[in-house]
Amino acid sequence: MLVHDVRAEFKLGGGKEVEHRYETAARLEERGGRADLAARGHPMRRVSIT
Repeated sequence: MLVHDVRAEFKLGGGKEVEHRYETAARLEERGGRADLAARGHPMRRVSIT
């Protein structure tokens, strides 16, 4: 069996409060794995700096 197509939806915490997003990013940074470090910015994408 060969896979020809994959569809995926990623949940990145878009509906979470800003504090929760900061906490998630901090925990990913603390854990420090290669994928963790790459992913830590995703929860912060929709946080506006004003």
